[in-house]
Amino acid sequence: MKIFIDESGLFNAHRDVQTKDKAWCAVGAITIPHKNEKKVYAALSKLKKKMNSKRRESILLEILDV
Repeated sequence: MKIFIDESGLFNAHRDVQTKDKAWCAVGAITIPHKNEKKVYAALSKLKKKMNSKRRESILLEILDV
């Protein structure tokens, strides 16, 4: 099984009390069983091709039309 973890946001402490409540962070993870790896990678490759993304380029949620 493979586990992929990604993070985004402001993980450092803010010194300015006025903006501290506007800080955010998120962590997401997905697990893929070995038996499904080829199927998942094929679906990801198909999505990237449809989006004209490069192989090693990340897919950002803001560019998805959902």
